[in-house]
Amino acid sequence: MAAIFYLIICILTGYCFLAVFFGMLWGIGEKSYEKRQIGVSDFMVIIPFSGFAGAMLLSWMTYVPACILRDVPKPLTTADIIACAAALLFDIAVIYFRRKSFVHSFLSIFKNCGITEIIVIMLSALVGSLIMISAFYLKDNEYYVGMSVFGDFATHLDMIRSFAYGDNFPTQYSHFAGADLKYHFMYQFFVGNLEHLGMRLDAAFNLPSIFFFTSVCMLLYVYTVKLTGRKAAGMIGVILFLFRSSPAFWLFVSRAGSSFGEVYRALSENLVFIGETPNESWGLYNLNVFTNQRHFCVGLTGMLAALILLTENCFAMKERMTMTGEAGSTAAYAERNPIKPGKEVFGLGKLLDNVKRFIFDKAAWLPEHAGMAAALGVLLGLSGFFNGAVLIACLLVLFFLAFAADRRLEYLITAALAVALSSVEAAYFVSGSVTDLRWQPGYLAEQKNLPGMIFFLCMLFGIAFFIVIAYFLVADGLRRWFVISFASPVFFALCFQMTTDVNVNHKYILIGAMLSTIPIASMLCLMWGKKNVVMRLAVMLSFVLLTSTGIYDLNCLMKQNDYEINGGFVFKRDDPVTKWVLEHADSRDLFLSDTYAINNVTMGGAMLYYGWPYFAWSAGYDTAGREAEVIAMFGADTPEELRALVKKNNIRYIIVDQSARTSQWFELNEDNIKKTYECVYSTGEGEWEFDIYDTRIRCNHVIAN
Repeated sequence: MAAIFYLIICILTGYCFLAVFFGMLWGIGEKSYEKRQIGVSDFMVIIPFSGFAGAMLLSWMTYVPACILRDVPKPLTTADIIACAAALLFDIAVIYFRRKSFVHSFLSIFKNCGITEIIVIMLSALVGSLIMISAFYLKDNEYYVGMSVFGDFATHLDMIRSFAYGDNFPTQYSHFAGADLKYHFMYQFFVGNLEHLGMRLDAAFNLPSIFFFTSVCMLLYVYTVKLTGRKAAGMIGVILFLFRSSPAFWLFVSRAGSSFGEVYRALSENLVFIGETPNESWGLYNLNVFTNQRHFCVGLTGMLAALILLTENCFAMKERMTMTGEAGSTAAYAERNPIKPGKEVFGLGKLLDNVKRFIFDKAAWLPEHAGMAAALGVLLGLSGFFNGAVLIACLLVLFFLAFAADRRLEYLITAALAVALSSVEAAYFVSGSVTDLRWQPGYLAEQKNLPGMIFFLCMLFGIAFFIVIAYFLVADGLRRWFVISFASPVFFALCFQMTTDVNVNHKYILIGAMLSTIPIASMLCLMWGKKNVVMRLAVMLSFVLLTSTGIYDLNCLMKQNDYEINGGFVFKRDDPVTKWVLEHADSRDLFLSDTYAINNVTMGGAMLYYGWPYFAWSAGYDTAGREAEVIAMFGADTPEELRALVKKNNIRYIIVDQSARTSQWFELNEDNIKKTYECVYSTGEGEWEFDIYDTRIRCNHVIAN
């Protein structure tokens, strides 16, 4: 009940924050950016944005007091009380001062709720529920972790449990504990706090994930409709987002066999994600990303909300710069700035006049909603440690859009506050630079040159790549600039490397693919509107080609996470090892163990000195240095040597189990560990014996100094 109460306060606080700083959202669904009636319900923006704003505000309002009060008993409980009380006071104040209009304005957001909006919500919620719950669920008192997500979940579940039970303040990365924090952890904190407040782990992880996945689809729908003026385009955009474009399905079919039976058998028996580019079998570009990186959708929700708000300025500049067109489009400007006698209307004179107005006109710079821009910058800045990659991509797209927009100071205010706030967070959590940005063209393309990268995009996106180019060729100047702006994250991924592992650039590719659904949907609607049989057949064929691989990806994802088909990882809810870790260790207690990924120890939120090295290496940690220390501690010859190393590395518990005894990368001196420290937990027999040694208790039961 406490967790449900927390979620209600979260959304209510976000809604009240929007009511104060984002009043322009009420009525935002009535018209497109070009002032055409579209009749989209405001709740398609306000509810998702309220969830995002509330999550940002309440999470940090809880985290900061918990970190400050880390030395008092139950710091997270105390912080929850403080945060909820402060949020409620804010909510009550907003409701009181707006009491005459609050209820009416709330009810008004559901106006114009049509069948299209209901279908979008139901489809996205259905797909979101399927992929999230199939990957992680509780059955017969056992947690099931699907095979498509266990790698990322090794980190997620460990971090969640470290907050829920281990009071992980100041926060450490659970797979490389004792160092600075390079990992974006705030979504794990949000989920861990829900479990701390009494919500079951699977519900605490799945419910917010489904909400934010659905929120992304809702906002993408609204943004597409506002840009195109067509609800059909919004629906198409959401479907294209859910089911990615790729030639992989048809190439797989072409190689599966010559008969229908052979093709059907190959398709039904395959469990591996298909694709023609490197590492697509990991599910780098399909729905599996949202399943195993659940913080991704939180960031995308904030990004789409920012784009919906600030894209209005691009059309404001288009109207101001247009010298001819629909009645009234330039009348106001012409009245304020009449052309002087003898001045050219066309040619060089017009060009110079347009350049002057583009750069020096007050409307190009002065903000109309400075408070909104500041509030948006704060929210985006708070999202940095929910998902830093999305924040970078968001600022990149806004940077390009600002060149085609009026009120550019709104972009500058938003970006400056977002960068400043995220930089403060990074300075506190990270020692040194939070990124390792460098020019590294090529990404995963086999040939690291322009033709090679174009070929990579063709093999990755298939027909979608060519439809975007076609739209670029037929669109007007502003919409061409939108295509460039939306593609900027893809250009960034192809040209730069942010971390040690270039594979993580796939998030920028995905963001570009999500935004590219807008020009694709617009192009399909334009073709359909020609009312030509050939054109409409081409649209239907294109739609099949655009979605076939994505639909098959969903099938593969469900089968990969089906325990009866593909197995998985199963953990008893009351597992004795997990229970012991939860009850006897907190975030200050570092575990020396073999390189665990996900097991009953990590399910207890154990802070591993050296977990599975890929997780730490890809985040930029010095894995080689720790590996040498692990080898030295497990192989120490004398109690004195082991005690010195344990003290140096701040180790509290040493785990000796079957994996340590059979390790190929270090030599275990188990007798020395037994002679040095007391075994405080033991289970199993023989080679399967599982022992935990407490380094604060020597083998003679004398407390160690």
